[in-house]
Amino acid sequence: MQGRLVMLFLQESYTYTVFFLHKRYRRKEKTVFASQTLAIAALLR
Repeated sequence: MQGRLVMLFLQESYTYTVFFLHKRYRRKEKTVFASQTLAIAALLR
């Protein structure tokens, strides 16, 4: 149950972060994507 809440929170904050960063730093998008992938990988362990 707690895991689902964490995932939902991560997805929402990721969406907002990407939307925000995409407008300002389009070059840093890859970095944000990498961070998200690492976060999910850490959660799935």
